[in-house]
Amino acid sequence: MSVNGGAWQPATGAEEWAFALNVAGLPEEAVGLRVRATDVLGNLGPETAVTVNVDRTLPVATVDPVTPPFVRAVRSDGSGREGWQVDLAGTALDPQGTSPAASGVASVNVLLEGTGGAEGNGAQGADVGG
Repeated sequence: MSVNGGAWQPATGAEEWAFALNVAGLPEEAVGLRVRATDVLGNLGPETAVTVNVDRTLPVATVDPVTPPFVRAVRSDGSGREGWQVDLAGTALDPQGTSPAASGVASVNVLLEGTGGAEGNGAQGADVGG
């Protein structure tokens, strides 16, 4: 395995192989990887290349204040049970921006925490737009 055109490093295995890529020292960008096989007589096969994006930067989420702070709406979910609803809005972004390594925001989860073991505590998915 060669990382970004560097020295060749051995992988483990033969017909099926693996390589533990340590991304700690790599820049957050597109990284080129090249592999080649060597037979028992030392003959080198052709190189095969792939590019991977290194992204170690965590996404950032914000939530806008709710006005008034305790908005509750009783509604039925069609099953006859009633519940409550709080509409929240905010932003989520990948600080890498338009860098080739930016993986983008895949999802946002909202954690509802009640008091006294209230029902409904737990994380819920949020609709993401934009």
